[in-house]
Amino acid sequence: MGSPVTFSGFNNIDFNMILDSVMQQARAPLTALESRQSAFKQQLTALGKFTSQTEALKDAAAALADATAGDAVSASTTDASAVTVSAGTNAIAGSYDVIVQELARAQVTAAATTMPDTNTTIAATGGTLEIGGTTVTVTEPVTLQQLATLINGTTDIGVRASVVQSSAGAFRLVLTGTRTGGDEAFTITNGLTDSPLTFAGNAVAATDASILVNNVSVVSSTNVFDEAIPGMTLTVLKKDPATTVGVNVTADSGALKARLDTFVKAYNDLTNFFTEQRAAEAKGDAATLARDPMLRQIKNQLRSVLTAAYGASNPDRLTQVGLEFTLAGTITLDAKTFSEAFTSDPAGLQALLSGATGAFAAVENVLDTYTRTDGLLDTGRERLTTQIRSLDNQLFQAQSRLAVQRQTLQKEYLAAEIAMSRLNSQSSALSGLGG
Repeated sequence: MGSPVTFSGFNNIDFNMILDSVMQQARAPLTALESRQSAFKQQLTALGKFTSQTEALKDAAAALADATAGDAVSASTTDASAVTVSAGTNAIAGSYDVIVQELARAQVTAAATTMPDTNTTIAATGGTLEIGGTTVTVTEPVTLQQLATLINGTTDIGVRASVVQSSAGAFRLVLTGTRTGGDEAFTITNGLTDSPLTFAGNAVAATDASILVNNVSVVSSTNVFDEAIPGMTLTVLKKDPATTVGVNVTADSGALKARLDTFVKAYNDLTNFFTEQRAAEAKGDAATLARDPMLRQIKNQLRSVLTAAYGASNPDRLTQVGLEFTLAGTITLDAKTFSEAFTSDPAGLQALLSGATGAFAAVENVLDTYTRTDGLLDTGRERLTTQIRSLDNQLFQAQSRLAVQRQTLQKEYLAAEIAMSRLNSQSSALSGLGG
């Protein structure tokens, strides 16, 4: 820029004020451009919020359109101390009678002889102890506790050795299988030297769990049955061949209702956004999206698909299962109406909500037009971004022109000041001569 205009105030003319006034008027088009760009930027921010809410609504609709959305069940037993149950996603509602004939057990074998202590008396000076085909080699004298430690340190031996006190001054080596089931039984071959230890018989035999489910025999090497009832996991805890335990599997509306609640919230968030935009428009806010036809279009399309009929059976409308519109344009879910619809006809309810021909597949399809790549939301975002960039260029050019204009005016006004200052000096000199 040129030299600052200081001006002498000749004839009481303030050229600084004149320059500022001229530049303020010259800046009016630039201010208008800045206002337009600010409005576009605010619209872009609002469109980002609208996009996130639309995507959330689409996700909620997709969860309901899933054909398995209403498949959840809950399970219970008449005696949880004997049988517990958990339901998987493929469980089928029904009632089952379970009788626990045998529990799965690990083999427990105790030495037939005892030792007077655990850490002093020598239990063996050498030799081997073969357990289930795995050999434990003793290379030096060991006490009972040292022998147990040696067994436990043997890789993949399949048993856990412990020392228990059976009475005062009587300690016994006990071998317990690490896995249950009849196939996990093990034999013991005693080749220890100078050892009083002998093994004869099992304290507990290795057995499979055995149950009757609706009078059908099912066997497992553990106390957990994953395939006795489709989609169910049974865990047996108590053997009682004389008692029948009832297992009840019933359809559970909780998971489906939770998905509907999520959809209701997402829809109402979007509706509230529409309301906020209309309120901003009423106040003359240039940054609102209320005038964008896309908002009115998506609102009308959503209301249309949510109030339409689906299928030829009853229920065929969402209002019949508790999903209703309010005067404010939001939706609510009447829990009682929904529960009654689920109880009376869960299959009919699921057909209305889910699957390719259900209500929420229609909602998902509508929203996909907006949210997919190169959809209407992407197009709107690109349009606003292009406008903002175009205004960036216009603003830069306008600012450059203003800078040049100010510099030119400064030079002109400075020249005027110099000229006036000279005239003022000449006037003063002439006045002196005249005196």
